[in-house]
Amino acid sequence: MEESRKKKILDILSGPYFRIEATTEEALALYDTTLTHSSLANEMKQRGIMCDDYERLEFFGNYLLDFIVAEHLYSTTCLPEGEMNTRIKVTENYNLADIVMEYDL
Repeated sequence: MEESRKKKILDILSGPYFRIEATTEEALALYDTTLTHSSLANEMKQRGIMCDDYERLEFFGNYLLDFIVAEHLYSTTCLPEGEMNTRIKVTENYNLADIVMEYDL
């Protein structure tokens, strides 16, 4: 990772939203991936520079969130399967956006 990119990531992490101080090189590489859009990754790959984007992490995160909500519904309610399927829709992006707006996240 270029030093200028590393500095930008460290500036973002230490800023008012995250307040995360110095971190390991491995963690910086993961943060770099989470902040990289697929269009930039493709552009870099065309130049022969290996570059991961956040889409695989997004895929994993979506299913992890679904799993957590499903486990919560299963262990704390006696709802039938069909109703649990309906309630898990809270994890869909438009519902999460509403929650973020409501709680000013």
